[in-house]
Amino acid sequence: MEKTISMKFKGTLILSLVFIGVVFYYFLLEVPAEKKKNETKELSEKIMIFHTEDVDEFSVIRKDQTIVVQRKGGNPWQIIQPLQTTADPFATETLLDKLRDARFSRVVEEEPADLSTYGLSDPSLKVSLKIKNQNEIILLIGDKSPIGQSFYIKRDDQKKVLLAQAKDLGPSLFDLRDKTVLSHNTRDVTDVELRRNGSLLRLEKKDSAWGIVGTVTAKGDSKDIEDLLNSVRASRVSSFIEENPSDLALFGLNPPSIQMTIQSGKSDSQSLLIGAQSPGGSYYAKTGKANNVFTLDPGIVAALSKGELDFLDKALLEFKEEDVVELHLAHNGEDIHIQRDNSDQTLWEITQPVKSKGDKSAVKSMLNDLKEARITAYISANSADLKSHGLNPPQKRLTLTSKEKKEIGFKVGEQSNDKKVYYAVREMESTVFALSSETINKVFRSLNDLRNKKLLSFKMDDVAKITIQYPEKTFELKGAGENWSLLQPEPVKKVKPFISKDILWTLNNLEFDEMGSSAGSGVDKPAARITIADKQNKALGTLLVGKKSGSQYYAQIEGNPAVYLIKERFLSEIPSDVNKFKE
Repeated sequence: MEKTISMKFKGTLILSLVFIGVVFYYFLLEVPAEKKKNETKELSEKIMIFHTEDVDEFSVIRKDQTIVVQRKGGNPWQIIQPLQTTADPFATETLLDKLRDARFSRVVEEEPADLSTYGLSDPSLKVSLKIKNQNEIILLIGDKSPIGQSFYIKRDDQKKVLLAQAKDLGPSLFDLRDKTVLSHNTRDVTDVELRRNGSLLRLEKKDSAWGIVGTVTAKGDSKDIEDLLNSVRASRVSSFIEENPSDLALFGLNPPSIQMTIQSGKSDSQSLLIGAQSPGGSYYAKTGKANNVFTLDPGIVAALSKGELDFLDKALLEFKEEDVVELHLAHNGEDIHIQRDNSDQTLWEITQPVKSKGDKSAVKSMLNDLKEARITAYISANSADLKSHGLNPPQKRLTLTSKEKKEIGFKVGEQSNDKKVYYAVREMESTVFALSSETINKVFRSLNDLRNKKLLSFKMDDVAKITIQYPEKTFELKGAGENWSLLQPEPVKKVKPFISKDILWTLNNLEFDEMGSSAGSGVDKPAARITIADKQNKALGTLLVGKKSGSQYYAQIEGNPAVYLIKERFLSEIPSDVNKFKE
């Protein structure tokens, strides 16, 4: 038996060793061999073999123009012919990558007798590469093949004619030229000057916050100002017009209609000048450091034409929720005052027009909406426009009071003709702005929205007695936890365990829909009277349910004169049949 086990073990061991050997052979010999084979095949198909980083200079040569681009040391690419200017780094690297990766699909002819057959005796395009520690490579690109999208190509140092994809191997001067307008880092900009037709607008950053200095001096909207700087930074030249213009006035650039100056730190200053509109709809422009005139798309001109009101801070009110101790809302005939509960800062009390607990979730939600509210647009800085926009007197008003007794707020006037916005103004200011109708509707809540709508408040574990009185009968339950018994209208030693819990949960979560009128409510002769009491038979609350009104019932808490309207389904949750209590 032991000999059999030993032989099986040896057999398994031998198989394992064979398997391991196969795995090692595959990964150490087969995989590298296959990889080398693929690399060899790939290299054999390449037209040119070089490393992009080793290229010092390349030329794109056409019959009518030669473009030479070079770099020295670690410096950026520069175009040195037909003019001297900075090259587009992305365009240059893309061209070199395409040349490095270019492959031929087949050899057309090994030793052609007549290169003109392929348009290669006097090619319309040549690309030359000067590479470190290598001879110059010149690629000739001839006619297009009659079939497909390939071209006849040939290296100057080889005889054979190849067929290959040669699309985009001959970029234009415009393609290779750097089209950056201004090269600033938005985070480093500290000062922006915009001169438009004689007016000056300054945007100034101090301690990471932007401010506006002009006819209106106020806090700026950081997002809008940075969006402007990013737009200018991302803008590109549409076309180059003239390298050394003799008269800038021909392009509306002497003087310019718009001049933007950007200051980064103490020394780095850049400027952009915008002139007249070209026949094609773009705008003539130039930078302060260069002579050449180019064109820009109208979009950037529109951004630079914005007024100072467009850059004002769009936050409606700035405050910390925890600092607010009082709110005052006046709208739709309601004058609502709310203040924090002195004993519990998380709770709110309504002090006017009625005394009531506030709904802390509703108040918190309103403050959050107010904190996130954004101005849609600034309309006018002229105080004379207050009356024309329905702001003198205002139609709505909201004020917040802080712990330090400081007040901030705003007034709301008329709605626009299209009903999309309301006109508004901050307290102690005269600049009229627009707020979306959605914002106004979210912020200005009704008394009913803001008050606590729970009619009863108690801890379910404190309840030891429930009395439900209908005109024709009374149900009296007594107990605790899961153990409840029915005393009236007939004794039931143990009622269904969930019945009492459901009654208490329903009462504890009962909320009114709206306020009602005591006249004709029927709460003086209730259809149901529900009382809960503790172990000492002390009443924790009594709910009086009056007459039905549509899909609602009138209700009242005993001892409180206020009358409410509650949902009709409430009474269906309260048992009125003794059989529902029985197991």
